Amino acid sequence: MINLKPQIRVALETLGCPVSPEYPSDIPKVPLITFYEATNQDISEADDEATEALIEFYIHIWGEDTEMIEPLAQSVAKIMRELGFWRTFAADDLSGSVKRKILRYTTTKEAEHG
Repeated sequence: MINLKPQIRVALETLGCPVSPEYPSDIPKVPLITFYEATNQDISEADDEATEALIEFYIHIWGEDTEMIEPLAQSVAKIMRELGFWRTFAADDLSGSVKRKILRYTTTKEAEHG
């Protein structure tokens, strides 16, 4: 299994707002970025060892309104592209007192053996 969580957290922290791998249990202080790994699946193997994995992360950007969220979303998109991910889902949740943008990013990575 390939662990990209530390690399993604460090990259997202460069945006200057709190970043957490945990979904908030209460109304969060904003802005806030939360993320979690949704998929980490072997997609090819050789000699009984995984050689490549499909990895997906969900990133939630929390804010007071879209004016707070959208600039962060653009910056997240740039960071994730630089890390080799592509966006496969995006949706706005504007229903509560705190708004959020939900993003899913996907990549494939070769396994490191050594």
